Amino acid sequence: LDFTLVTDGGDEGECDDLGVAQLDLSSIRSRPKQLIRFLDVNGEELAELEVEMTYSEKLMKYFESDIDE
Repeated sequence: LDFTLVTDGGDEGECDDLGVAQLDLSSIRSRPKQLIRFLDVNGEELAELEVEMTYSEKLMKYFESDIDE
C-alpha cells in the first residue's frame, strides 16, 4: 500500500508532494500495528505514522485457503 504525504491544497486545491511511504499488507497478519515512515526525495525521514489494521474473518479464510493450494 503506497502513501503520499502532501501539503494542504487549501481553497485552490493545489498540493505538493512532500514524501512517500509504503506498507506491505502481507505483514498485517502477523503484526497488526505498523510504523510507517515517510521519506522525502533525498531519503530523509519526514514523518512517522503508526497504524493498526485488521482483516475481516472472511478475508483471513480466503488467505488461508489460498496458501493451502
